[in-house]
Amino acid sequence: MSEDEKSAHELAVMPNDVAALSVGVVAGEGKTDLDYILEAMLTLT
Repeated sequence: MSEDEKSAHELAVMPNDVAALSVGVVAGEGKTDLDYILEAMLTLT
């Protein structure tokens, strides 16, 4: 893929900035920005 193709693809897929924050309760304590392993173990309520 050429540089022009990469740029066009990125603009088509992600036209705006994106941010995410993981929040959960682990062992009764509120946590933010959980790593994937902790996040995967949580259940949604």
